[in-house]
Amino acid sequence: MKRTLGRILVAIATFLIGTTSHRVFESHEIASPVPQSQWVRATFQPPPAEPEVVFDYDPTQFNPRGDYLILGRKPKEFREFDSIELAVDEDKISGRVLISTSSYDDEYGAIYKISGVVTNQRISLVATPSSEEAVGYRFEGEFLRQGELWRAGEFQAVLKGRLSKIKNGETIAEAVVKFRIEYLGC
Repeated sequence: MKRTLGRILVAIATFLIGTTSHRVFESHEIASPVPQSQWVRATFQPPPAEPEVVFDYDPTQFNPRGDYLILGRKPKEFREFDSIELAVDEDKISGRVLISTSSYDDEYGAIYKISGVVTNQRISLVATPSSEEAVGYRFEGEFLRQGELWRAGEFQAVLKGRLSKIKNGETIAEAVVKFRIEYLGC
């Protein structure tokens, strides 16, 4: 009984010390009024840097350099799509990516600003056209081979993925395609 009474007195004393010390040490400053918020109108400014493609692979183990052409029959929604060109350096990780399109008159199409990433396993590209009336493209795919891809046979798939055609920010066509590669000289 004495123990229980002692424990209750210790608990009450601890509670009183905790609540009293809070009041003793509490600062009695008057809170300043909350400032009134104002609406601020901001305009979106795109970043000044040009779009870029990031290359992330070991060039001694993997070489994706080449022109990638759709293997087999092109989907009808992509008749104008010609190729994806990876013009990468063989000794270091740098280069550029181009997307080639052509019209029915065999004239090359729009100029694209391309951004994305290329690794030894995957490739992800977004091609934004330079004019608003042209279409853009997006490609998400995976490499089916390793090493020097241009050494693959003429009718062998080296890249597979989803190709999308975009106009005014909306996807207007999509297809899963396989690509073969042609050697990109020099």
